[in-house]
Amino acid sequence: MSLRDFDVDFIITWVDGNDKKWQKELTKNKYGADDYSTLDLRYRDMGILKYWFRFVEMYAPWVRKVFFVTEGHVPEWLNLDNPKLVHVKHKDYIPGEYLPVFSSHPIEINFHRIEGLSERFVYFNDDMFLLKSVDKDLFFDKKGLPRDAAVMNAISGDKLTHIAMNNIELINSVFSKHSVIKRNLFKWFNCKYGKENIRNILLMPWPQFTGFLDFHLPNAYLKQTYIDVWDKFNEKMEKTSASKFRCSDDINQYIFRYWQLVSGKFSPVAKQRLGVYAELSNKNNDIIDIIKNDRFFMACFNDADVENFEEFKVILSSVLEKKAPNKSSFEK
Repeated sequence: MSLRDFDVDFIITWVDGNDKKWQKELTKNKYGADDYSTLDLRYRDMGILKYWFRFVEMYAPWVRKVFFVTEGHVPEWLNLDNPKLVHVKHKDYIPGEYLPVFSSHPIEINFHRIEGLSERFVYFNDDMFLLKSVDKDLFFDKKGLPRDAAVMNAISGDKLTHIAMNNIELINSVFSKHSVIKRNLFKWFNCKYGKENIRNILLMPWPQFTGFLDFHLPNAYLKQTYIDVWDKFNEKMEKTSASKFRCSDDINQYIFRYWQLVSGKFSPVAKQRLGVYAELSNKNNDIIDIIKNDRFFMACFNDADVENFEEFKVILSSVLEKKAPNKSSFEK
């Protein structure tokens, strides 16, 4: 079977932070949640979602289905009659005892329950965009294995440190670092990784995995990976699914990526050259340049606590409009 014969789906998650009913539910349920989990910037909309769909149609016309996952919200411009579009509500696949949820973690770790989802899929946050034409083999190799880069890292202290450590603890509880690397040596030391190989060399002396380099770009997954991880860590997965807000005891979607890396179910790629991560800031020239030039296949424009958010929304929309001025079939 060739890569051409494999179906590949996209998943994108989105929330309408302006919805009054949803805001009331958030307020009603947020008692005991930490401040970061309920920050407005975690739910505010940059107003550029339509360009995500335009870029998918322009740059990845081969995608079988786009699964648009929301609490129930639908942008008024979205064409639900598009045969490639599947609108999935949280209640359609997340067990009812966990609803409602206001954390991305329960939403992401239950994707394998989505009815009709292909074995191979690529997950996008709504701030991750394709910027030029991509083929299936950017995400999966000819055998159908996800493309990724097995680069080790040391976890740094930030607001997600506990969650990253939870993921790594689970991986180390099952896999021997020495055996993993010995079994797939050339997947861990690969010329495609360039200077990132230095990380692996420097971290080899540690007896266990200390972390993995996350690229903050769309991730390619096998649905079977989700099933395997759930089978192995069911109690932990259930506990995270029950977290309405982000919690330090959670695990997140990266547990599935790490599982694919250590089990050897991936194909090496120069992921550091495929895309770029950029945070919104009070200086936005970098993001504008990324969109205008054709250096990267994809980018993540992460929302941050910027003072001129409304002004930047206008600028960003203008730049994206110039790159993709025509409506897609995903729009009415």
